[in-house]
Amino acid sequence: MRIGVMTGGGDSSGINAVLRTIVTQADRNGDEVYGILRGWEGLLLGNLKRLTLENTAHIMYAGGTMIGSSRTNLFKVENGFDTALEVADKFNLDAIIAIGGDDTLGVADHFCSLGLKAVGLPQTIDNDVGGSDYCIGFDTAVTRIVEDIRSLKTTSASHGQDVVVETMGRETGWLAAVSGLITEAEAIVIPEMSISFDAVVAKIADAHQKGNNGCIIVVAEGCELEGCERIEQVVDAFGHKKLAGIGYGLRDQLQRALGSTIRCHIMGYVARGGDATAYEVTRAVEFGREAYRMVKAGGFGKLIGYRNGRTMDTDLEEVRIKRYVTAELIERIAELY
Repeated sequence: MRIGVMTGGGDSSGINAVLRTIVTQADRNGDEVYGILRGWEGLLLGNLKRLTLENTAHIMYAGGTMIGSSRTNLFKVENGFDTALEVADKFNLDAIIAIGGDDTLGVADHFCSLGLKAVGLPQTIDNDVGGSDYCIGFDTAVTRIVEDIRSLKTTSASHGQDVVVETMGRETGWLAAVSGLITEAEAIVIPEMSISFDAVVAKIADAHQKGNNGCIIVVAEGCELEGCERIEQVVDAFGHKKLAGIGYGLRDQLQRALGSTIRCHIMGYVARGGDATAYEVTRAVEFGREAYRMVKAGGFGKLIGYRNGRTMDTDLEEVRIKRYVTAELIERIAELY
């Protein structure tokens, strides 16, 4: 059996552990694995590479993806799906395992409707793919953010300066919510909640009155706050604005309202890189094993996910339903105000 595997969208730590696991399982059964280089782009151009036990050795904890990634949107490429299907047929691929977020997996789902046999794995530090309670990359990203916030806490306390920390996450606040709660941030702002700028000001002002002049304010990049301008960059291949800068806008407005100097720290791409955590690798190995098992069993059009404490599968079309921060976490954040 010849299995193609690809990674699309933003990278994260844990992907390589999935790749290594799939290769290991395939080798035990005499199957071949081909890495589709740079995501769907590789399927368009016919750029594939045989993955073996030798060339995937020592990658289990390594960050990034050894087969590259891109944001190629086949829906916007003329004859994109037809070309990709021809390439898959040319390389005699019996199935494809797609690793990525909702855009990448949405393409995989469409491929299934065209007759290509595919299985999906949720991978994004945003942790927002429908059909799974966990996405590869999330734990490592949270760990990176928590490490930075803990370091910022000591310097902010020493100088008596508040710090706004902006996290990735697009339209969801998983990274901001979890990292903010773990580090006991004074204020957390996420897209799922209607938190006014005045409420944030009141919270920080109250902390100052109580002698805390080194507050941490964690804000998700997808938030909209009245009076806080953001820096918006270009639109990607899937039509998403590359959100950035709400942290600076919030900092500027807080400085005006509080009359104090406030720092801003953007937790950007660093959260996506570096060695994967032990928990990350554990989830990645389970996902990889289940994806391979699903391919061998002929369970195509499925998403391998994690729900209620166990690895399981669901219909791939569920990735089209974005997963937002839970009511439980929202309630805990609301208690801050």
